[in-house]
Amino acid sequence: GDFVDREKYSDTIQGSLATSLSAVPGDRVSKGFSRLDKDVTDIHVGGFLTTALEAAAKAKNHSYFLGRYGSPCLLSTGFSDSCISTFISNFGARAFRRPLLAAEISRYMALYTDLKATDQISGIEAVIAAILIAPQFLFQMETEGTLVGGKTDLYQITPYEVASRVALSLE
Repeated sequence: GDFVDREKYSDTIQGSLATSLSAVPGDRVSKGFSRLDKDVTDIHVGGFLTTALEAAAKAKNHSYFLGRYGSPCLLSTGFSDSCISTFISNFGARAFRRPLLAAEISRYMALYTDLKATDQISGIEAVIAAILIAPQFLFQMETEGTLVGGKTDLYQITPYEVASRVALSLE
């Protein structure tokens, strides 16, 4: 898959978090179109990780963000597992540009559960950072469809993947 460009990345997180992308290498411009470089380097990974951690640190204390992607329960103390699952589903769908698979929700719930014994807010922060550094967020991926013609590497793209392509191509 292709990286989403800085503008699209920023649109997903900056709408409510005002996070800088200064740590992420700049977009490459070709024939009037911008996109992130296809070659992923340690500079890209470090930049996205820094940005994800910064956004997650802001998000965990940001009532608009938590209320938008979760539910009123995230604005109180003592979060229930169903409340966290709702947050993961809603924020993950926004970030991945499609509903999360049950296995993805389970993986992020396990991350939250591992950290909530120490601090529930740290658990939420870790989930947000993990979603923002996930390949499904950073790349425009097309791997969820049905295999075509018995091939192992050719998929019929899903309606969400079509919508994602259209949305990411709009200015």
